[in-house]
Amino acid sequence: MKPFDIYNASQQFNDCKDDRPWLIIDVRPGEMYGCFPIATEHYGDPNYPIESGHPDFPATGLSKSCHILDARIFEIHHSQFGRRRGMLTNQLLASFKEYSGLDST
Repeated sequence: MKPFDIYNASQQFNDCKDDRPWLIIDVRPGEMYGCFPIATEHYGDPNYPIESGHPDFPATGLSKSCHILDARIFEIHHSQFGRRRGMLTNQLLASFKEYSGLDST
């Protein structure tokens, strides 16, 4: 598991603990990961859209257009993660890094 990978996890978000995709932002001590939730709904700003028509979309492993909701970094323990979906790559990754100000680690 590394930054910009997308994994499913059951973590509390907006009064819901459904299994959803999460974008890993950084690796933290104690098997913790800093993550942004990914949702099909736009819950307000800030958010970064991931459009299904983007050439790099298939690498995400997502099934339809979504939003990375980057208002807050959530800490998720390694044991809460399920299957790996995919990752941000190429132009989609570069665009998200520019938007968010995050660098790969």
